[in-house]
Amino acid sequence: MKRIVGCFVTLFTTSNFLLAQIASTDPHDSTVLANFNVEIQKYGWPSLWDETKYVAQWGVASFDGPQPYHISGLNLNAEVLTPSFTADNLPPCINILKDIPTLKSLGINLGISYLPPEIGELSNITTLGLAHNKLDELPEELSNLTNLEVLLLTGNQFSEIPDLTGLTGLKYLSVSSNSFLAELPSSVFSLTNLETLNIGYTAITSIPEEIKNLANLKYLGANACKLTQLPGSIGNLKKLESLQIGYNDLTSLPAAVGGLESLVDLNLAGNKIQTLPETLSQLTKLSGIIFDNNLFTAFPSVIASIKSLTVIRGEYNRMQGSIPDELWNRTYPNRVQLWVRNNQLSGKLTIPDTRVVHTLYISDNKFVFSDLNDVYPGLKSNGAYMELSPQARIGTARTFIPESGEDVSFGIDNYSHLTSSVYTWYRSATLNGDLPEFISNQQMMQLTHFDPAKDGGVYYCRVTHPAFGNWELTSHVVRVIGTNRPPVISGNDAVIFRKGQHANLLLSATDDFTYPENLLWSVPSSTAHFLVTDNAVNGIQKELIITPTDPLWTGTDTVTVSTTDEQGNTTFKSVSVTLLSETNQPPKVAPVPVVYLKEEFFQCDSEECNPVWFWSSDIFLKAFITDDFDAINKLQITIDEVDADRFAEEEFIIYVSPYENDWMLSFVIIKASDTTFSDSFTLWVSDTEGGITPFEVIFNLPDVGNQPPSISAIPEQQIVRGEQRFPPLNLNSYVQDDYFHPSQLEWIAFPNTGLDATVKDSIAYVSPRIPDTSYVDTVTYRVRERTNVYMESSIDVIYRIVDAPEEIYLSGMVRTAEEQPLEGIILQGFPTEIKTDAFGQFNIQVNKGWSGTVTPVSGLYSFAPPSIDLENTEAGRSDLNFTARSMVTAAEHIDGSFSIYPNPGNGIFYLQWSSYNDIQDLSVLNSLGMTVPSQVTSLSAQRHRIELGTVSPGVYFLHIKTGDTMDVIKLIVTQ
Repeated sequence: MKRIVGCFVTLFTTSNFLLAQIASTDPHDSTVLANFNVEIQKYGWPSLWDETKYVAQWGVASFDGPQPYHISGLNLNAEVLTPSFTADNLPPCINILKDIPTLKSLGINLGISYLPPEIGELSNITTLGLAHNKLDELPEELSNLTNLEVLLLTGNQFSEIPDLTGLTGLKYLSVSSNSFLAELPSSVFSLTNLETLNIGYTAITSIPEEIKNLANLKYLGANACKLTQLPGSIGNLKKLESLQIGYNDLTSLPAAVGGLESLVDLNLAGNKIQTLPETLSQLTKLSGIIFDNNLFTAFPSVIASIKSLTVIRGEYNRMQGSIPDELWNRTYPNRVQLWVRNNQLSGKLTIPDTRVVHTLYISDNKFVFSDLNDVYPGLKSNGAYMELSPQARIGTARTFIPESGEDVSFGIDNYSHLTSSVYTWYRSATLNGDLPEFISNQQMMQLTHFDPAKDGGVYYCRVTHPAFGNWELTSHVVRVIGTNRPPVISGNDAVIFRKGQHANLLLSATDDFTYPENLLWSVPSSTAHFLVTDNAVNGIQKELIITPTDPLWTGTDTVTVSTTDEQGNTTFKSVSVTLLSETNQPPKVAPVPVVYLKEEFFQCDSEECNPVWFWSSDIFLKAFITDDFDAINKLQITIDEVDADRFAEEEFIIYVSPYENDWMLSFVIIKASDTTFSDSFTLWVSDTEGGITPFEVIFNLPDVGNQPPSISAIPEQQIVRGEQRFPPLNLNSYVQDDYFHPSQLEWIAFPNTGLDATVKDSIAYVSPRIPDTSYVDTVTYRVRERTNVYMESSIDVIYRIVDAPEEIYLSGMVRTAEEQPLEGIILQGFPTEIKTDAFGQFNIQVNKGWSGTVTPVSGLYSFAPPSIDLENTEAGRSDLNFTARSMVTAAEHIDGSFSIYPNPGNGIFYLQWSSYNDIQDLSVLNSLGMTVPSQVTSLSAQRHRIELGTVSPGVYFLHIKTGDTMDVIKLIVTQ
């Protein structure tokens, strides 16, 4: 046992100053306390109280009268002492306190882990509080405290309780909240005078049969232990008034509990009990029982038979059926407080005298108006406290799949209707959080001539009754399947991870008429390069763990999952999964086109100020920057320090900052006069793994101010009812810009509610949300320069779904200038893509009124005319003819007008011409006829610099449009 040497005791008995401060307290007691304060400071403790104040003001002592008051109790609590203080050990000079003969109570709460043997010298104390310290043992000398009646060991670190046999007078023992304590020693059961025993919040798993020896026990606290059963001998505790055994692992009670003839309070909450023994009915003094959070499946009938019960709590069980009528068979003024919320109880309440009900908390069950109709007025008039709402949904959930034009009616089935009830029906379009709309106040919902687009939805009814105030019942939903769409799968479209790791892909799905937990998922167990583990998170989310199968392979594979709704509609989602090598690659940056700033002029109204020219631009950098691992918002982008310092000295404000899931580069240039200007600077982009890449940005204040792109009229788009999508629309055919080729512009689609629309590589893809219905809607298309979001224009395009119209034929021929037919030439712009046959002919059937632009496409020929515009075609046409012209070779000049060099080249070419004809358009196409991004810079009146974007080595074709002529030059790109 740990020991500390004894301390020297000094008595202050002649200090006039001290006596003046303790005049209201017995001088002897005050002197002992003052002496104790001096001695304990020799062990490094601070002064425990302010001796300039009266003892009664120290806040640590309690007193017995008459004056002069004698000290009867002392509380050394860290929160009471001034200043607050904690200690590891209690010094042995604690024995000084034995010189206060009236001291009966001592409390020590200072975080101590050691109690000295000298504590045994305080033989007069009857209460010793050692709660909330760090004790794990007690000195043997504690048994000398033969007058001790109360011992508090709560909240320490005991793994076993020492022998307490000598404390024969002990009436109150608490060892609760000692988390390491797993059992009680037999010595505890020799303390036959015990009236209170608290072992709660420990690791004790059982109570020994010897508990029967504590014949005087009135309170047994064993909440939150690990008890699995109670001993049969517990019935011998004839004086026990309170049994607290909540939050254990009990599955039943022994029949012997019927012998607890003095029991008043029983707490069983938080166990796994399903039934109670019938012997409980013998407890004629029992007034309160708590059985919340157990496994009861019916209201315990034995509880109803105990007439002394006034407080009954059985919330959060699984009770079904009714509340026994016997529960209410008692005589006023005996009253019942009943809490049975969150069960599945139902049925009519029969209460002969409603005055016996004090509290009726029955919400979150299955009660309806007719169950309380007879007793509610009496309960209300007698002031009963009631909680009735909410209750479980009424009726049953149902699904109807009616045919178009069919009459449909439904109400709340399996529900006992009460006269004078008020019914309010609501409808949501889908299950996905759509705001409900009021539909009807009829008891039965009537849908005549069912319209799938208008009447389909999720219906439910709210029922109220004027006699029940705010109590409201809500029905289960009735799903009326109308226009049914496939599920929507949400989650990442791409996953990237490095060798030596695995990827986690989290997906979820929603559907218009199927609950997420009822969707049927299909997940592959593997792909060519990955093992896929399906780890269902819950009924709504699905987590896929993706692990490489080949330790040597890196690259990209695809994981395709699907989910199917209850009506059989299936949605597929393909996720690109990329496995990277261990070595990081720095970010890649595509060439950023020249930034042409937007110009604004501010004219002053006052003669005292000067006009100001203002140029600006905002650029989203995500379009130009990629990284092998990090998303754009994980990268860091900064301006080169030298450039930043240089701009700081001029009228330039250039900064780069995070913007949602992107980075924005912003320009602001202010000058006192209109001017032209061109400059460049360097940005540095770095990833989280240390890779860093510089890139140049050129900005320009041109002679002619930059203007937004101009959009020509786009014809109305049309399909027949039932078709799943409109023909793809090439938006670049309708846009021009003063500084950029259409391929360098960015399109964004904003559909209205009736359409889905996306734009990819300037091609618009539009689908009707209700394909089997005729209607008209619009899509707004917005186009802007990639290097200046202020240079933006928009146009609305009409999309029409019509009933089957009259069809007409359009045809034509593609031939060379020598009238040789060309086979396999692609004709774009029709509802479907077609090709010429062996005779150079093509024909297609379209709807009357069709509009579009027909364009032949080939990497080997240019065509005259380049395209033919058709608008609201009312009759068939067979004159859609094109003349093909062979591409020239790399070394040829056309009519001596054009030359291009170096050719072959590395992607940068110079075009020079002798003609003074204006070039209206320059574009570069690949061998498939697809536009290749390129940047064209005018060097002089007859000289251009053409820089292709990131392209592979191969053959490309430069299209030069002058007037009505289109010339084509072959470009060869080398490494």
